[in-house]
Parts: sequence; C-alpha cells; structure tokens
Amino acid sequence: MLKDGIIAPNLFSFLGVLNACCHTGLFEHGIRYFESMQKVYCLQPGVEHYTCMVDLYGRAGRFDEAKRFIAENGISHLSAVWKSLLSSCRLQKNSETGKWACERLLELEPLDSGSYVLCSNMFAADDHWDEAAEARSLMLQSIVNKVPGQSWI
Repeated sequence: MLKDGIIAPNLFSFLGVLNACCHTGLFEHGIRYFESMQKVYCLQPGVEHYTCMVDLYGRAGRFDEAKRFIAENGISHLSAVWKSLLSSCRLQKNSETGKWACERLLELEPLDSGSYVLCSNMFAADDHWDEAAEARSLMLQSIVNKVPGQSWI
C-alpha cells in the first residue's frame, strides 16, 4: 500500500505502534496514532486495537476516559476489553473501577475461570482480600473449573 509515494502502515504496524506507546507511557502519541489510523489511513480498528487503547488509558490512570472510550466505540460486548481494563486496574491498584469491570466481564463470561482469577488477582493486588476471596468463591459457586497449569505458550 502506497500513500504519497511512501509505504503506508497497515493494521499490524499500527498495533505494534499502539502497543509500544502503551508500554512506554506515550499516551498522547497513542491517541494520535489511533485517530490517524481511521482518519488518515482509513483503517478500521479491530478488537486488538481497541483492547490496546483501553490498556493505554488504564496504564495512564485515566479510567474515566477508558470507560468513555468503551461506551463511545460500542465495544462493551468484547470481553477482551474488560480483561484489559482489569489488568490496568491491577497495575494501578484501582479496585473501584476494577470491581465495575469485573461485573461487566462476568456478565459476558460467567463460565470462564480466567475471568474470575483475573478479578481475584486485581482485588488481591490492592489488598482487598475479602473481595478476592469472594471472586474465588463465586467461581466455585458457578461450577467453573480452573484448569491448573494451562498455558498458551
């Protein structure tokens, strides 16, 4: 793909750039790249791009903006988005937003053990041990089995 005689970025290159912005704290750059993806290069973001953007907002501690981004882009039906937000809540020790995200995630994936574990770990990271135990208890009550030692590597 050429644009003005230059090879134009594609969905994969944008994902790499967004991920780099996310992990290096380049919040404003990430926002600009995401916007240019659609406006300049006419590329439709996929689940991976949206998830990366939610992570970008979360790692920057901008949880209200992350919630707004989810609502405005109509991506609240994507469990990966909530998992990304939960991971950011764990890193930032924000159990208030994390609890809200847990509720959304468990509505979408009530039988996924990983979702319960993610919620439990988020609460534990913020020293909310009762809520961490409650998330584990909910998993047991829902007859969800955690597969021990499962890895995608």
